[in-house]
Amino acid sequence: MDSSASLKNERLIVLFTRRPVRGKVKTRLAAEVGDDQALVVHAALLAASWQACLGAGAIADIAWDSAGCTEGFPEGHVQVGHTLGERMLSEFIRAEALGFRYTVLMGSDCPAISSGLLDLAFSLLQRHDVVLGPAHDGGYYLIGMQRPQAALMADIPWSTPHVWPDTVERCRSERLSFATLPPASDIDTAADLSRWETFREIIQ
Repeated sequence: MDSSASLKNERLIVLFTRRPVRGKVKTRLAAEVGDDQALVVHAALLAASWQACLGAGAIADIAWDSAGCTEGFPEGHVQVGHTLGERMLSEFIRAEALGFRYTVLMGSDCPAISSGLLDLAFSLLQRHDVVLGPAHDGGYYLIGMQRPQAALMADIPWSTPHVWPDTVERCRSERLSFATLPPASDIDTAADLSRWETFREIIQ
């Protein structure tokens, strides 16, 4: 086995997402553009995110919000836990149990994520305990860890502008070294959509 293949087998990317079901995805966007168009955007982002995962130098998997079958995607597995933090932490615990040394968890809301960005995340993760991809709304679009860090997932005010600063502060208080990726924007609203021409065009 060559070194690149060996390194790939130590790395896991988990796409943490929702199945494309009308009325269940992109609810903030749906309130502005309707359920049908929100579903189209979600499906496009999901496909782009999965292609980025497949192009990176890592094993790729999908953690779905519910059981089922989604055409064009692998079966993956269902997220485990009651809160968002519990579900995210369980992915890192699962990855460690499977023998992965470096695990990156990403959502499917950020069109800026590319295979190259994911490779950069893993490169940084080889030298840091944690890697974070800050989102312009105060959250993050990606988090990577060498080992599960429960402190980074507990009592975080999810879906608020405090997610990023609180997570950074937790890293510091837990004495975890961390690196950051370039900031990027999710597509959660019509205003977000207007900044991404490729995705705006698909609902016109």
